[in-house]
Amino acid sequence: PSDYALWGALASAHRWEGDAAGKAKELFEKAAEMAEAARKGDPSNAKLLALLGGWYAAAGKSQKSLPFLRQALALAPDDGDTSIHAGEG
Repeated sequence: PSDYALWGALASAHRWEGDAAGKAKELFEKAAEMAEAARKGDPSNAKLLALLGGWYAAAGKSQKSLPFLRQALALAPDDGDTSIHAGEG
């Protein structure tokens, strides 16, 4: 798929199937890589930033995830979707 959200959904499916350390990590990294490219065109998209931060956290890159999660919550502190995605990180 060419959509970062689809890669993120696929990674989540692998994680929920009990593959936290295997294929899921690789897929979360792929989703984050694609989201990074999308962020260049939309740097203030809070949902995208929250997803990006969550995927980095799921891939075991907590230090890389935190700035994205903080920025997402600063941009949209009252948005439920953003808060949920940030909370998953």
